[in-house]
Amino acid sequence: MERKSAEFLYSEFLKHPYMFSPTARFVDALESVEISESSRFYEEIPNVQQVCMDCSSEYTLSLRRIIRNKNAVLSKVSGLKSVWRDVVSKIGMYDSDVILRDLREDNEIIEIMSSSLKGEYEFSLFGKLDSLDSVSEKYSSRPVLVIPGMMFGENLKKIVSWEEANTVRK
Repeated sequence: MERKSAEFLYSEFLKHPYMFSPTARFVDALESVEISESSRFYEEIPNVQQVCMDCSSEYTLSLRRIIRNKNAVLSKVSGLKSVWRDVVSKIGMYDSDVILRDLREDNEIIEIMSSSLKGEYEFSLFGKLDSLDSVSEKYSSRPVLVIPGMMFGENLKKIVSWEEANTVRK
């Protein structure tokens, strides 16, 4: 990915309301991803994480995928993938691939991604925020979705609502 695009996605990432400030090395990770013309929905980001601790909680933020907004519409989910979705749901597991497939079936999110694309923003970011409360010993994994140009108002509320609906708690 070009440096300018990586820096822009990072600046949009900083607008996420439930995010602590990720380090600038995230820009380097984004830049290292080979982006070419493709029908693929996303490209994986090399493992990059940041840990933040406060008095009673530990948070781990990781970037997972660069999403191609123009490839967001999903035509059909295969039978095997539907079975895997059911298994993941039943055991309460966090699976980025399943969550991204579900995202592609969410008309509100697809509409927001389409609006972003109309604003000439080709890519969105998908990450994960793990949190562990050491007092209550509660753990959660939350998807983090950043759609450039859309991180405000009603669109932001829909994005945060989608993230909350896909958060796994243990």
